[in-house]
Amino acid sequence: MRSRVSSSRFLASSLGLLALCVGLPFVSGCGLQTYETRLEETRKYYAYLEKIDSNLAPAWKDGPIDELRVPMQFRSIRKPAPVKNADGEMEDAPVDPRQPNYISLELPGLLGTWEAPFDIVVDGKKQPRKGYIYVVSNYSMFNSELASQAPDFMRTLLGTISDRLSLPPVDLAKGEREQYPKVKADAYTAQNTFDAYHFKSDELLVDGVPYTIDAYTNLQKDLQVDVLVILPVGIDAQSKMFERVPLMLERLKIDPKKRPSRAGGKAAPGAATPAPAAPATGF
Repeated sequence: MRSRVSSSRFLASSLGLLALCVGLPFVSGCGLQTYETRLEETRKYYAYLEKIDSNLAPAWKDGPIDELRVPMQFRSIRKPAPVKNADGEMEDAPVDPRQPNYISLELPGLLGTWEAPFDIVVDGKKQPRKGYIYVVSNYSMFNSELASQAPDFMRTLLGTISDRLSLPPVDLAKGEREQYPKVKADAYTAQNTFDAYHFKSDELLVDGVPYTIDAYTNLQKDLQVDVLVILPVGIDAQSKMFERVPLMLERLKIDPKKRPSRAGGKAAPGAATPAPAAPATGF
């Protein structure tokens, strides 16, 4: 009797061990597949980071902008240091080199300006021209006497651009809704939504070369941020602007809760990332 019980136990143990051994290849295969999937995802992520770093400049931030990475060929134009007025008080410099000087246009709520050289073919010959990126916002209006006008910031800005270019008034309802990155499922960052407005006009002609203005407006509750990309027509494909501008918009990070910390119509200084001395703006 004891022998029969022991045999039964031995048989049960043997069958269990056999089942475990038979099952191990499947368990091992499943684990290997999971490992390979994770390894491939890691590889894709680092390839994405390498793509970002090889196409965009280091991160810049100021005001409500937590991160902005412009195309790598662009360099920041510094905001001029404050000057003393007749009463000995510090105030903004009378001339801001960040403002466009090739068109009669003063950008409100200017946070940052960048410029880059491009080669343009004019009459069969390559000639240098500059491109610009501007970031403007109603950020500084909320803690000033202009607070009541903050909701109309985008409308006023786009209307001013249209007026300066002798174009019909902008219909805000006809902005092109664009999202970056375009495919949310494949994104490694939060998807940004913009209303895009594209301006072309004979009025924007600099030294015989036409320019375009692309305005990308991002709304974060009552906070409005506009990225203006102003480029000469005919940029060489090697500049990779058609790839780098979408990457820039994809990586933009805005904090809608930020507000300027001091009153009087001036924005808080922020924490702009130091930039190398930039060349004088203009053509």
